[in-house]
Parts: sequence; C-alpha cells; structure tokens
Amino acid sequence: IPPILTGVIAIATKGYHILALKSDGKVIAWGSNSYGQCAVPVELQNVVQIATGFYHSVALTAAGELYAWGYNYEGQTMSP
Repeated sequence: IPPILTGVIAIATKGYHILALKSDGKVIAWGSNSYGQCAVPVELQNVVQIATGFYHSVALTAAGELYAWGYNYEGQTMSP
C-alpha cells in the first residue's frame, strides 16, 4: 500500500484533527473542521513546528512568526 502523504517530518494530533508538517515547510490538515482548525492559512509557509489543541492549530515559521487558527473561545488563536 503506498503512503497517503510523502515528505512528512512531523505530525500533531489532538481531538479530532491532524496536522502534518512536510519537509518543504508546508502544513497539511485533515479531520474535523467544525471550528476551522483544519483551515490552514494560505500564506503559511516555511513552517518548522506544529501543534494542535482540541479545536485549534498552531504553527511556527522559520522566521519566528506564530500562526494560530480555529476556535478562539479562550483566546487560543490570539485574535483581537
């Protein structure tokens, strides 16, 4: 059976969604997207680290930029 994804260097999962970090710095997400936790920002690139909560996702870029998306009930995504 061939792999579903190739070039994966890290995964993160919690709750009902999964993030995969590929060697090219791109993030792939799948699973429940009930709060937008799988809606990876289009501008996200050069990612070096990923993490997930139950309803949110977080990525750190090589430039030190932190991206967070998904449910923001307790300020998880740092949105104003």
